[in-house]
Parts: sequence; C-alpha cells; structure tokens
Amino acid sequence: MMSDKERPALFIPPAVHQLIDVALAEDIGPGDITTQTTIAPEVMAEAHIRAKEELIVAGLPVAAAVFARLDGSVAFAPRVADGELVAAKTVLATVTG
Repeated sequence: MMSDKERPALFIPPAVHQLIDVALAEDIGPGDITTQTTIAPEVMAEAHIRAKEELIVAGLPVAAAVFARLDGSVAFAPRVADGELVAAKTVLATVTG
C-alpha cells in the first residue's frame, strides 16, 4: 500500500470540479430528508470502496474531490494507486466521516 506522502499530487481542472457540482446537484439536490431526520449530524461512519472485479484503478483523485465537495471534514484515504492492477474485492479507498 502506498503512503499519502508517496502519492503524487494531481491537479484536477476547474471543469471537473464544475462537473462534480452539477452531478451532486442532480443526484442529491437539497439533501436526503430520511438521513437528515434519522441520523444525528455527529454520527461518524466508515466505508470501504471495493473493486467488484479485477481492474486497473482510475479516478481516485476525482472520487476524493467528490467527497471533499460533499463535506470537507470527510477523510478519503486511497489504499492503492491509480494505474495499479488489483484483484476483485480489493479495498480501493476508505472514507470516514
């Protein structure tokens, strides 16, 4: 597993950030009313993004940007590097928030 210090920084163009905003506005809109009424804001959760099948990893920096746009306090921790070939069920990233 590559440490955060070993990962090269990736510039994400403003157009990609604009696309993220458009996609989130379409998918989430003002938010999920069920979640807002049943889960306290201070509740923390951890999720793992896993590969469904063997694949070459691509797009982790964009995924991190999506979570950052949703909530800047969410921690996105890649567990593999873009370009890496991984087996099915490999944890690609952990999201905590």
